[in-house]
Amino acid sequence: MKDLNSIRFDYDKRESRHIVWDIWEKAIPFNELNYKINDIKRMLKINNAIRLYIVDPEYYQLGPINAAVTINYETILIGLTSDLYDLLDDDEIDFVLGHEIGHALFNHIGIEKDPFSIENLFKEISADRVGYIVCNDMSKISSSLYKLDVGYISRYKKIGIKELLGHKYLPSSTHPNLSLRIDALLKFSLSKKYKNFIGETNYAFNDKQLEESIYKDLVNSYDPFL
Repeated sequence: MKDLNSIRFDYDKRESRHIVWDIWEKAIPFNELNYKINDIKRMLKINNAIRLYIVDPEYYQLGPINAAVTINYETILIGLTSDLYDLLDDDEIDFVLGHEIGHALFNHIGIEKDPFSIENLFKEISADRVGYIVCNDMSKISSSLYKLDVGYISRYKKIGIKELLGHKYLPSSTHPNLSLRIDALLKFSLSKKYKNFIGETNYAFNDKQLEESIYKDLVNSYDPFL
């Protein structure tokens, strides 16, 4: 398996970060998923210490069903809201953990940025790819993104991948809309970039086709005034 930087979205700028960013001072350490963290570290071949917390969404200005990541030196600190943990199943949590770890590994933390800039969307595409490698199940990834998007409504209305993909050009601002993210990961799963990463040779999209297609979709859907 190649270095994770080989799967990074080409339009996601490589930037340096501050050594120390923040810690979850008012959060509760959460050790129930340590077995997952150990599996993920082995899977991604990383040595960073990773700690999980249950965070108060109001105190940390998060949505009620959300996750976030920060870093203290080389220790990755992931905060999950209790509602998110209750809503997602075991495999869906894998995607979220991989996504947040991706943000840390790709140096997305500690960079002063406009949350409404299109560059922020590029970072989400990179982080999603790490989530994909950790979860490796598009059905679970799609349901995870859907639950994050609509919350507890997802318990009463189930939507499949095909239906979600029909809304790719709905406008987005801080994150790509969920159907675009699903589409981007489906293409990534069939790409030379991913196949090379896992040591396979057959692919449907070369690197240029993959990245330019996703870039075009992001530009077409981007609306900084939402």
